[in-house]
Amino acid sequence: MIIRKAKGSDAKAILEYCKIIGGETDNLTFGNQGVGLTLEQEKDYLDKMNSSNNSIYLVADDEGEIVGCLNLNSFSKERLKHNAELGISVKKDYWHKGIGSMLIKEAIEFAKKINIDSIHLTVRSDNERAKSLYTKFGFKKTGTFYRYIKIGKTFYDCDLMYLFLNESPV
Repeated sequence: MIIRKAKGSDAKAILEYCKIIGGETDNLTFGNQGVGLTLEQEKDYLDKMNSSNNSIYLVADDEGEIVGCLNLNSFSKERLKHNAELGISVKKDYWHKGIGSMLIKEAIEFAKKINIDSIHLTVRSDNERAKSLYTKFGFKKTGTFYRYIKIGKTFYDCDLMYLFLNESPV
């Protein structure tokens, strides 16, 4: 298992991965239809991420199979560029194998190198497994988005979690 930067040539595999994981869990913002990007759009996105100095897209690669993804996007606006948003997913067959931890650790190291002060993420309020992982790295809940995700006729709340890298926010 290696953690590496995603490349434009990973676009097709990542789109397929997103369809698989979207069908494995309701904890994501998309279902088994995937993220709704064309192959060209995904390739352009990955190329943009690779040329960026303030964002990163990582994959967990198990002998050529993408089994986890993490994107860390910071803002380009001067007043916001000390912040970054994190998104992460792992294939269900690879849960509880430390892949999420490896991806997050790599993302935090990258964020520190580029002087990011805080990383935030949203997680379904009832996703205790994911919240436990984030808490292990120091993320703290700072609020709730009520009725944030709607699947069918059911609404789900999401928690906003932050990790302050350089100093306490209080």
